[in-house]
Amino acid sequence: MTPFDFSRAHFRARGLVSRLYGRFAPLLRSLDGSPNYLEQQVERSWQKEWRTLLDLGLRDGADIVDIGCGPGHFTRKLADQLPSARIVALDADSASIAHAGRTFSNGGRDCLSFALGRAEHTGLPAESADFVLARLVFQHLRNPADAVREAYRVLRQGGKLIVTDIDDGLFGMTQPELPELARVLDAYGRAQSQRGGNRRIARTLVPLLREGQFCDVRLDTITMTSDDPGMSNRLPQFDPAPLGFLVRSNLISRREYSELRAAHDKFVRTPGSFAVVLSFMASGTKPCDKKRG
Repeated sequence: MTPFDFSRAHFRARGLVSRLYGRFAPLLRSLDGSPNYLEQQVERSWQKEWRTLLDLGLRDGADIVDIGCGPGHFTRKLADQLPSARIVALDADSASIAHAGRTFSNGGRDCLSFALGRAEHTGLPAESADFVLARLVFQHLRNPADAVREAYRVLRQGGKLIVTDIDDGLFGMTQPELPELARVLDAYGRAQSQRGGNRRIARTLVPLLREGQFCDVRLDTITMTSDDPGMSNRLPQFDPAPLGFLVRSNLISRREYSELRAAHDKFVRTPGSFAVVLSFMASGTKPCDKKRG
């Protein structure tokens, strides 16, 4: 098979320019700010996601495509754990790619490259990857089935697509109950819908992969609790960065913002309070004995 060309000039020559998908995500990215919301998001769930990825067969030395890499926090984790893997990381947002490139410019790896590209049109060679990973990307896509078809094209026979995402209808649970959480999730859902996305995407992933002719499709749950590092001080849904975005987009008022923050702070201070937050990892294998019609 044709190996990946990891040079950035190669990707620029291919003209991988993207415009539309993932416009919600860049609004949450404070690439030079502190604290960095997206970096914290990766850190919170990395250990549990990593164990599941290993269980799904992710291995060193493989050709991996990381779709929707953002500023590269998740990609860095992959690169650290898989030093011999050849990783191509794509994102539709040029600012994120530029930041990722700067982050890896010192001590970077020759077999790691960042480039502009869309989940639906990567521009990568057919049958050139062992794994395609899409972490928190499908919820932003207008037509996730197109991304599944593109992953199928890029994967070698026996290669695997792994999609990690959320479903607000299956958020998790809190004790004591937190009624204000429903208002946050509703506002997030409306914001996503306005951009053609779907924050209840997880329930559709298994059918999407099956319809995309993947076999051995499975769905794993990533469970985070308030006892885990990174979640002890707040629920992710109440992080200031995304809530601030909802205010700026007029999806919640400043008064509602204050009420939501107060409700969360009260929850955290309540003795014995406990929360469970779920995400989902769907995976499927490109069959070795048949080709797409």
